[in-house]
Amino acid sequence: MSLKLGLQAVEEQQYTRAVDLLEYFCQNCFEYKSQEYIQAKIGLARAYYGLGQREQVVYICQELIRSDRLSVRQWAQQWLNSIQAIPKYTTEELKNIFNQGRQALKEKNYPAAIKILEDYCQHNHQPELEEDQQAKMGLIQSYSGTKDFKAAITLCEELDFSNNPLIREWAKETLLKLRAAQNKQKKSKYDSDATYIENHSLNNEEEKPTEKLREKRQPDIYAQATIKANYLNKRATQSDIKLKMPKIGGNLTLAIIITLIILILSFFFPTFGFIWLINQTFSLTNLSVIFLLSLCVSLIINVSAFWLSPRLLDTVWQKVYSPRWVPLSEIRYYSPEATEII
Repeated sequence: MSLKLGLQAVEEQQYTRAVDLLEYFCQNCFEYKSQEYIQAKIGLARAYYGLGQREQVVYICQELIRSDRLSVRQWAQQWLNSIQAIPKYTTEELKNIFNQGRQALKEKNYPAAIKILEDYCQHNHQPELEEDQQAKMGLIQSYSGTKDFKAAITLCEELDFSNNPLIREWAKETLLKLRAAQNKQKKSKYDSDATYIENHSLNNEEEKPTEKLREKRQPDIYAQATIKANYLNKRATQSDIKLKMPKIGGNLTLAIIITLIILILSFFFPTFGFIWLINQTFSLTNLSVIFLLSLCVSLIINVSAFWLSPRLLDTVWQKVYSPRWVPLSEIRYYSPEATEII
């Protein structure tokens, strides 16, 4: 009863009464990992924050940051940052960033929305503001749009501790949808080879359908993944696709030697011919000098090209293709499979 009254007092900004009620509840609650105890501690932090007692807030956050629940640790870390950090943006700049994030979300540009709203949440040092919780709700929608259900669920669990009952209700409903979508995503990874996996598993079991056998036939996600990998490895053989290669085809050392010889000779012969035309005096000594000079010029050109080619290639790629570094969330938006490999 004191928990409900204490949280209600926090919402009504009756912070002194809230501290008394919630402190009494925490002293008489011995299940430190329970949902109610965590809610009471978060309510206490908000109450002390409203009273301006920052040291008490830091003490509570340091306790919650050791919690087993990731969402609680993230909440505590954000509050610690909000109290201890120096603001990077002004209030007006934060509002502009928030509006940009909402606009990107409205246009369904999820990678841009994630980048902007994460920046807002990171540098907003007033977590009690309504915009902060709206930004997190926008982040959850953006994570869902990029199929990053794990990040969305973690943030949604954090909103489950909100002091706004409407946001808590929204978080509970959204959590159910996100977990269902996450389970569907995990299941779809193996659907493409489900028939093969099922047949392979059944063919390998020649025992009678006893109770132990039925237990063995229960779906094992790791065993299925191994079977699928073996299937993909054998697919080329099953399709009668064979790649014939001579024995020296896999000799990397030989390939390197031949490549270097070709590169050196490609500059050696033109240089040798050019110097010979200029000199036009035939003697054994002169021939050896021309040979050594041509070899040195060829080596200098190849070594210079070896060191300069990466820079030249980078310059050409930058001018022609304009490559850029992208966050993992943007890659996930275009190719979730590539993101899992990374």
